[in-house]
Amino acid sequence: MSDTATISQAEESLGLYLAQHRMRFTPERRELVRMVDRQEGHFTPAELMQQMEQEGHRVSLATVYNALSLMLKASVVKRHQFSSSQVTYEKVVRHSPGSGRFQLVCNFCGRIREIKDTHVARLLRRQDFGSFHPACYTLHVYGICNSCYRKQRKNKNQNV
Repeated sequence: MSDTATISQAEESLGLYLAQHRMRFTPERRELVRMVDRQEGHFTPAELMQQMEQEGHRVSLATVYNALSLMLKASVVKRHQFSSSQVTYEKVVRHSPGSGRFQLVCNFCGRIREIKDTHVARLLRRQDFGSFHPACYTLHVYGICNSCYRKQRKNKNQNV
């Protein structure tokens, strides 16, 4: 799928939601949904605002939060809060039925690593959800990354 098709899908989803709720698709919202669509991985509202400013678009942080709230309702983004770290967002990616992904989240540093696994996707495809029709999924595995683990072991050895 090309970036243009993805952008139009995100814009279309947000535009449809806004139209259904009799809300305007303002130029700021359009630019924000395009910026969100170009994101790779997780981002914060402040990072999104900074990127908008770097491209010459002036938006307030309140506008970013409001637009993200609408995009969340329109299923354009997902909201995450891993452990006690700050809230991050991620664009919704419509995966093909054979793909699967999950995220490894470090409880110490908050680092997130995405893994693709077709085995998980096969298991979920076989699952009967009754009258529920899932659009996408994300599995989060919490633990400790190698870097934090090594630091922890080093500190433990120094204290002995």
